[in-house]
Amino acid sequence: MAGAQPGSSSNQYVVVWEWYHDSFGWRPYSPYVSQSLERAHSKKLKKLFLGDTEPSLSNYFVLFDRMEQICSKSDKAHQVRRIFYPQTSPAGCGRVWEWCDNAGWKSYNMEVQYVIDDAYHNTASSQLDLSKCFPQLPYIIDFEKDKQIRKESKYERKIRCANIASYPMTKPTDQDVIITLADIRSSKTKRFMGKITSLVKSISVPNSPKKGNQSNTAQSRQPLPGPQDLSQVPGPSGRRVRRPSSDTISTYLSKDSSGVDSNENLVDLDTSKDQTMSTRSAQNKRLAAPDTKNDILRTSSYVVEPPDADCAICYCPLAEKGGYTRQKDCPVELSQCGHVFHLCCLEQMAHDQINQTGIRCPSCKELYGVYSGNMPHGSMKHYVRSYSLPGYDGYKTIEIQYNFKAGTQGPEHPHPGRLYYATGFPRTAYLPDSPEGQTALKLLQTAFERRLTFTVGRSTTTGRDDVITWNEIHHKTSKDNRNGHGYPDPNYLPNLFQELASFGIM
Repeated sequence: MAGAQPGSSSNQYVVVWEWYHDSFGWRPYSPYVSQSLERAHSKKLKKLFLGDTEPSLSNYFVLFDRMEQICSKSDKAHQVRRIFYPQTSPAGCGRVWEWCDNAGWKSYNMEVQYVIDDAYHNTASSQLDLSKCFPQLPYIIDFEKDKQIRKESKYERKIRCANIASYPMTKPTDQDVIITLADIRSSKTKRFMGKITSLVKSISVPNSPKKGNQSNTAQSRQPLPGPQDLSQVPGPSGRRVRRPSSDTISTYLSKDSSGVDSNENLVDLDTSKDQTMSTRSAQNKRLAAPDTKNDILRTSSYVVEPPDADCAICYCPLAEKGGYTRQKDCPVELSQCGHVFHLCCLEQMAHDQINQTGIRCPSCKELYGVYSGNMPHGSMKHYVRSYSLPGYDGYKTIEIQYNFKAGTQGPEHPHPGRLYYATGFPRTAYLPDSPEGQTALKLLQTAFERRLTFTVGRSTTTGRDDVITWNEIHHKTSKDNRNGHGYPDPNYLPNLFQELASFGIM
């Protein structure tokens, strides 16, 4: 195999154990947890408690006969798989690519990291369009700015490359799944990758993709700023980091970065000039659920000669039948963006979005119809205060208070019938009482009416499931910038308007 490390066997690959997140796909365990899982797998053990290797995973164990990760507190199960990557991949070179949100740094999925790492080291372009390989990721990676940029809204997030231990190395069998760059980029493997996520008890497939070759044709870039200078990170031909020992216990988090929501800036409720909005009254005014097929046809047109490409939903060729029907289905082209899908796949996608009155293009996120969310019942109040926020001298301050209580999940939520929890409420956000701030308040009220401000899912700060969390509409929860979530921030309101516009709120 091309690109093998000096002194290593060419038929050896790094093995990465991953678990399936309902929203974010296959998430890699840390190198140390993967090492422990690989040892237990080779010894044909039935169960492994992950907390023995990584204390932050003390509530989880893996059942190898079912290939599932189980939470000991909730009994919730997640699929687990064992995947091989070449030694030249980030997993083999001791690198991790991460992006940052309000809760901290989070790693990309391993296949995405592989594509980013190759583009950084082996191409001359300063930008990478992730959507070309991953249609569900409408982002541009800008290596010069160290930013991830959403194509539609232009919203930016920081990215970085960090040092970690390399993943364990072993020799795969003919039945194991090996992922190479050629596999990720080929349309045939896109279909394979889409189907592999549905496997529950085994990731063995009869016809695994062929092992692709990688070539290093471009000069290496300058080191990317990050937690450590990239020049210190071992490259494809550099010295390798010591692989983790099975006796090592690491506190490297394979879950999302931990944190807590702050309640230190709660407002005084005994003030005048306040307005309250409740989702109970707003929900009564919502439109009826769409007639799925007719609504989709009104925003699309049939394609007589479909392009030689795959449907981005089912990963099957557009010229063949879709993944959600047994009969050949005529593809349709969405009117605004021009992307083509199987009609049955769009129907299934819309059907899965319970209580929606609109759909988004899976490729570019273009909105069709009125988009609404699944936020539980709650209240939104706002107050006008006499003080000014940093950067907005001369203007008063708008304080927004959101409040929710625990309840039972409905059919539009991840676990209908199960309780959801309202952690860290009431929550307070801040806007300047300027003309732009007053416009932002009106748009945020519309978002709240459409149940878009919050959602029910897994908290990115605590890792807990079935809690009310923010829903990609960013709020300033501090008056100043001591924790990075306050003022001054001249880009906040323009970015907020772009985020709201991506939900069809303008």
